[in-house]
Amino acid sequence: MGVSIRKLHREIEQLHEEQSHDHRESIKLFRGQGLIQSDFQRLLDTKNGLLSFNNFFSTSKCKNIAMVFVESALQENEDIVGVVSSMNVDQSQILAVITPFTMMDGLSAFGEEQEVLFLMRTIFRADDINQITDNTCQWKAQLTITSENGPQLASITDHM
Repeated sequence: MGVSIRKLHREIEQLHEEQSHDHRESIKLFRGQGLIQSDFQRLLDTKNGLLSFNNFFSTSKCKNIAMVFVESALQENEDIVGVVSSMNVDQSQILAVITPFTMMDGLSAFGEEQEVLFLMRTIFRADDINQITDNTCQWKAQLTITSENGPQLASITDHM
């Protein structure tokens, strides 16, 4: 399995390199998911802190797609909290961030999802986390991709 993950990692890096010449604008991305209460509490506790994901991080250019994932998770389990994360990614700054991602348009079996896939260990800052409505089961999180030489990550690295 490790060989497959490394291969996918390299393919994303290669696609990012190919696509980075075509895309210089800022894009808004969304991710919808259901979290168990303990994971949701950790997210709340991380507000203004850093988040890292141990897996490939799938997002969409379409907020409605993210909402479908949230609603599906809420229907499956009433103890789940639905979270829609939104991220603004300034592609002109992405080289400083050094976190390759790739537009999956034309590559995914689910083209209507307008998927954008980030590499493992992508680090985001959790800027804001609020309820979407009066419904305590739906929340939104504003995330910002971080640079490896950003001040918050640098201070953690220096402390280590």
